[in-house]
Amino acid sequence: LVSRRSVSVLFAFAEILSILSYTAALASPNTDLLAYVAGNEGVDRAASLALMDGITSHPATGVLAGFFVIGHIVGTVLLGLALLRSRMAPSWMAYGLMVSQPLHLTAVLLSNRYVDLVGWGLTAVGFLGASLALLRMRDDEFDLPPARRAG
Repeated sequence: LVSRRSVSVLFAFAEILSILSYTAALASPNTDLLAYVAGNEGVDRAASLALMDGITSHPATGVLAGFFVIGHIVGTVLLGLALLRSRMAPSWMAYGLMVSQPLHLTAVLLSNRYVDLVGWGLTAVGFLGASLALLRMRDDEFDLPPARRAG
């Protein structure tokens, strides 16, 4: 929100992409819940595994997961770029936000929790910079004045 007035198109695109990608993650089937039910509610294990296999191999699951992965990474990079271009927070915080999710992806691919900690830490630092800038803003800097009616 802190960047929306100075780089509104970039911010809007980044925010919409981020929201849609996290929505795709929420829309993905939750196989963890099915695994819990199978383990704790006496559901047949073989039937549960067959159901989970069917869910995870369905094309919609792959599309949702792919959109989430690409969308939240690109969205976060663009939010960092918007923060950098708006000059509302220190540039190192904006750069941290820009590299945070690609670093997270690298950590997932390498199965390295320490690199993932750094990636998510940089996400937190970048959003902290944006939050502090937002807290420092006056109301007239944040929102556009009411439109005047001709008449």
